Amino acid sequence: MANAVDGRDVAVKVQRPNLRHVVFRDIYIMRVGLDISQQVTKRKSDLRLYVDEVGKGLVGELDYTLEAANAVEFMVISDIINFIKHLTSPLKR
Repeated sequence: MANAVDGRDVAVKVQRPNLRHVVFRDIYIMRVGLDISQQVTKRKSDLRLYVDEVGKGLVGELDYTLEAANAVEFMVISDIINFIKHLTSPLKR
């Protein structure tokens, strides 16, 4: 948690530099490792597909512009249903 200029408690998400590169590298390493293990164990199912699905989710989490847009959309919806009182996002659509 952090404090906004006006004193409110806010959650902050920090983007690490080069994180996208690290995530893609890790996904690649997992795919290669699973490919080797699949050949050794002679499994018929392609375990790399699981890594691809997890990878899609991880890469999606790195798109902070999309995340901010979703936060704004959530803010609009929460205003309509009066669910959350104070939700802010630094980016506007």
